[in-house]
Amino acid sequence: MAMSKICYIFFAFLMFIGSPIFTNQAVLATDNNDCLSDITRIKEHCFSYIQIIGPDVLPSSECCDIIRGVDVACICKSATDEIKQTISMSRFGLVARLCGNPGKCL
Repeated sequence: MAMSKICYIFFAFLMFIGSPIFTNQAVLATDNNDCLSDITRIKEHCFSYIQIIGPDVLPSSECCDIIRGVDVACICKSATDEIKQTISMSRFGLVARLCGNPGKCL
């Protein structure tokens, strides 16, 4: 009987300690997925302003509406090498500043 109480307390302790770790991982995964879906929306509405090749062009109001609603820092951190081959992260940073949502993309 005493052994089962000890096991129960130990199990409860593990659940108490472990659940924040798993919860944080789920939140991080959700945040990263949100950033990736934001990148898709940005590419759809702002590609001509953030493409690698071509002149610098002032962003449209439609593009700025999208840019204002995203987490620039998250997008900069979440951009994969594949994404960086299709858009210029420095131009993305410039467009974000021009649209009133400054952030740094290194």
